[in-house]
Order: sequence, then C-alpha cells, then structure tokens
Amino acid sequence: MSTTLAAMARPRKRFFIEMFTRDISLNDCILDLVDNAVDGFVRQRGVDLTDPIAAVGSGIEPARISIKLDADEIAISDNCGGIPLELALKEVFNFGHGESHDNTGQLGAYGIGLKRAIFKIGKLFEMTSRTRKDGFRVTVNLDDWAKNDQTLEDWSFPLTPIAGAASDDQTGTSIIVRGLHPDIKTLLGTSAFRNTLTLSISRTYALFLDHFVKLDIDSTPVTATQIPVASETEFTPSRESWDENGVSVTLMATLMPRTSDTSWQSESAGWYVICNGRAVLSADRTDITGWNTPGLMPIFHSSKHRGFVGLAIFASKDPLLLPWTTTKRGLNRESTVFLRARERMGKVASPILALFNKVYSSDETKEVPDMDRIAQGDVSTLIARGSPNVNFAPSATVRIKSTTHVQYDAENADLVLIRKRLRNPGMAASQIGIHTLGYFLKQEGLKR
Repeated sequence: MSTTLAAMARPRKRFFIEMFTRDISLNDCILDLVDNAVDGFVRQRGVDLTDPIAAVGSGIEPARISIKLDADEIAISDNCGGIPLELALKEVFNFGHGESHDNTGQLGAYGIGLKRAIFKIGKLFEMTSRTRKDGFRVTVNLDDWAKNDQTLEDWSFPLTPIAGAASDDQTGTSIIVRGLHPDIKTLLGTSAFRNTLTLSISRTYALFLDHFVKLDIDSTPVTATQIPVASETEFTPSRESWDENGVSVTLMATLMPRTSDTSWQSESAGWYVICNGRAVLSADRTDITGWNTPGLMPIFHSSKHRGFVGLAIFASKDPLLLPWTTTKRGLNRESTVFLRARERMGKVASPILALFNKVYSSDETKEVPDMDRIAQGDVSTLIARGSPNVNFAPSATVRIKSTTHVQYDAENADLVLIRKRLRNPGMAASQIGIHTLGYFLKQEGLKR
C-alpha cells in the first residue's frame, strides 16, 4: 500500500519582498496607496463609486491626501476616514482578501496593493490610522520581519492599538516608508519621475480630484486633467449601455472641444476606460480598445481622428468583476465583459468616424458641420445622462460649414513677383492665395 506524504506549499516572505514587486512601478505603487485613501473616504462617507453622479463626488466636501517625496522617505497622509482596528487586525495586512471581506463599490480589489507598495519602496515602514472609534500603529523593519519565516504565525505584523480621532477631520491614515531601496532613491532624484507621477494622478483620478479629494505632492496641488468631451448642446454623443454579470457598462463616443484659435490635440484623443470612477486608460489609441482591428476600428490617424473621444465606463459593487489588472493601469484582455464591450466600442464609435470620413473627404460638394467652435462639456453630466441607444447627431444649432481649406505649394520666386506687382512686400502667403482665387473668379465672370 502506497504512502501519501504532504509536500510543503507555504508562502515565503522573500518571494513577496523581492519578486512580488518586480512587475509594478513606483508610480503605480503610489497610486495604490492613493486608492487606499480613497477607499477610506468611501467607507466613512458611504459613497457609491458605481453610481455615475456619486462617481464625480456631487455635493461632497473633499478630503485631503498629501504625498511627500525626498531622498530619505516617501510619505502619504490623508483625512479620509481611517481604517477600523478590527479591519486592520483581520484583513488589511493579509495578502489577498478573505471571502467575508466587504469591499463593496471600492477601488481595492485584490488585497495586495498596500503590502506590494511598501515592499517595493523600502525596508522600514510606519503606519498610523485613526477612525472616530479607534486606531492603531504598526512599525516594521522588513529585514527583521523576513528572518522569521517558519510558520504562518510569523506572517503577522506587530500592531499597537491607539485612541480614536477627536473629530471627523482628524480621522485618516499616515504611511511613512524609510530605508529606501537604491533604485527608488535614484528614481526620486529625477524631475521626470515627479512629472510622471503628477500626470498619472491627474489623469487617473480625473473624476475624483476636487470632487472627492484634494491631493498635493510636496505641497503642490495636483489638478485634474479634464476629459475633453464636447458639450451636449452642440453634439449628442453616440451611446450604448447595458448590465452584464454584475457589471454596468456604458460606452460613449463624441468629439473633442475646440475654439476657433486652437486645433484638436491628437495626444488627448482616443478611448478613456474608467472602472468605478478610476481611469485605467487615458487617450488610448491602440488595438486594446479596438483601433487597427479589422471589423472594429481603423488605424488611428493623428490628422484625421485627432478630434475623437470615447468613454468606456465599467462599474460594479464587486471590484473583482471589473476588467482591470492588479496594477489597475491595464485591462484584462481575456475578461468576458471587456471582450464584449470591445466588440461594441467600434459600433458606438462608427458615427463619429463616419463624420470624420465626411469632413476629410475629397468630395467638396458635401455639407459638413462647422467644427471650428465646440464648447467643453461636463463629463459628469455626460456620464449620467442619455439614451441607451446609439443616437449621435450634430445639434441643430451647429452651423453647416460653407468653406473648404485650400492648400498648395507655390514657387517662392512666383510669390515674390506677386508681392512686387501688388506693391505689398509683406503680404502673407495665405493672403496671396485669397487674392489669386478672387482674381480668377473675377476674370472668369464667376464672382458672385
């Protein structure tokens, strides 16, 4: 009779400290810590991130999140409500959430962000958190912690209970990481990192900043990067909505705003993918959102499609159902809800793409909307409103464009001769074009 033995399959601390952190950037680690602060705000204020109006913080007094970066430490503090002592004892420091954990409608999905961020940044961390009811403090030297790895009991962190906060404004969490790893210290010494982090926060929390929270880096406020959508008074977006397996999906496509003296900026064009109010992708122009995919969308051309803006909005009470990766900065390409949404994104985009085909057509007899002046719309109103059907159309107030831009190359010597004949040496090339066109129409008897 054969004997069955038990092979060890325990986790090892060194794996989590040294390998678990390699596939995430410092930038994304800090965003994970911001997510934890936002979730504290959600718990304290009872905010529902899956509701379109709540997702932009309508009528709610913003909380504060402050990030400090220097050569010796990285710190993040907030007054977002804090972490209950019981939650800290049973759940916060686990690697992954238990089945009983309630993260309804939050950003935290996998239960790894806090630990991965701390391990990535340095060797020493101190965490203090207070709710109105209670609080705690944790101080850990990770080198010492890693040495004791014989039993699962060795995986605990020493936690000291402290008194709760005296007021709601004093509730919150502070995390300080010291003993920074050499590569982290090098990265912090570059201005490029701070600029990248600021831009990432500005885009990722575009729907939260100034609505839910006010955030600063080294005392410098970070402002939201406004999602560039046209006002609904001028263009009704193409739109489709449905619910699928616990996830609410809304797709919209519209135009980018512009004024008569500014052109569309292609770097802001593309698809914006949002999960529970957090931007996962911004201005995406790759195949992951359907571009350059036969049957879905064409190759993105910066000259032709630079005015396109699409929104793909996913919301769920259970953040594990959302189609994001563990870093929340990428999409799970094998997610069923995302695959079905991607198939429909091309359909929702098609009326806008057809408009661009018309605008940039060589057939000059077609009448097209004048898109030189398009006002910025309110993205929160756009998200919350609209028919579930695809119904894009220019507003009746939009003028039909009666002009066509004419451009051609001319010999410089010929332009000099024209300026001399007209006795206007400073005449611009565009003025010469208008003059010569008018001259031709007059000579041919075509001038109206």
